[in-house]
Amino acid sequence: MNVYVNEKQVRIFVGAKVIDALRRVFTRRHIDLKMIDEKYVKVYDEYGNEVSFDGPLKEGKHLFYEMIPF
Repeated sequence: MNVYVNEKQVRIFVGAKVIDALRRVFTRRHIDLKMIDEKYVKVYDEYGNEVSFDGPLKEGKHLFYEMIPF
């Protein structure tokens, strides 16, 4: 299934959750996976609503994440 994270297409398995998409993106960008923590990352849907890491994904879903400075 395909979802979009910060406007980049990400191919992910059916039944994946938001955290799975983040892991895929962080791995591609060589960002330490330990940074995938709600203290450091906020994720929003295409409407600007914050979504949790354990939220389900559907085909074509658009997500946007931002890193929180620490």
